[in-house]
Amino acid sequence: MNEKINEIMKKEFIESKNPITLEKYIMSEVLSPVGDYINVISILKENMELINNLNLYYIGAYLSLELFIKSNYFLDELNKLVDSLETKDKAIVFYLNACCISCFDENYKTSKEYKEFLQKSIANSSNISFVNNYIAFSKITDEQKEIDYLKIALSNVVCVETEESLEKKSIDYWLSSEKYINEFILGNELSEPVYKHIFRKILE
Repeated sequence: MNEKINEIMKKEFIESKNPITLEKYIMSEVLSPVGDYINVISILKENMELINNLNLYYIGAYLSLELFIKSNYFLDELNKLVDSLETKDKAIVFYLNACCISCFDENYKTSKEYKEFLQKSIANSSNISFVNNYIAFSKITDEQKEIDYLKIALSNVVCVETEESLEKKSIDYWLSSEKYINEFILGNELSEPVYKHIFRKILE
C-alpha cells in the first residue's frame, strides 16, 4: 500500500512542484517499506527553494544521523540559524546536536558537549512537549535523578497509539512532517509497545 502511495505522491510532485507536494512526497519516501532515506536527502537538497519551514530541515538532519552521514548539511544550516530561532525550535536544534555527538562518539555519555547540548535543549523546551531530550538526559544522571527526568518525560507524552488506533489513521496523518517529528524527534507521540518499554522503570 505504501509503495502505491509513494508512486502517487511522486507523480503529484513532478506535475506540481510546491512546498505541499514536496512534503508529501518526502514523507511517502520515509514510510515503511519504502524507507529510502538516501533518496530523501537527495530530493531535499535538489529542492531547497521549495522548503518553506523548518520541519523538513529537522527531518533531513535526523535522517542524515540515521544514515551516519558526518557531513550533515541540514544540521549545519540549522546551527547557522539557531540564535534567531524561537525557543521551541532551539530545543530541537540543540537536541539534534546532542544526537550527532551520540552517533559519532562512542564515549558520548561522558562528553561535556553532549551534556551541555541536552541541557540547552531542556532549558528551551518549556513551550513544547519534548520527551526525547529528557529521556537522553536521564541516561547520564544518577539513579534518583534518572527517575525524576523520566517522570518529566512521561508528563510530556501527548498520546499513546494502539495498533487499532493506528490502523484507523488517514493517509494525511502518515504524510505529515509534524507527525514524524512528534514521534521520532520530540518523542511525544508513541506506540503502546514503545511507550511501555521506555517508561518501564516508572510504570511497573
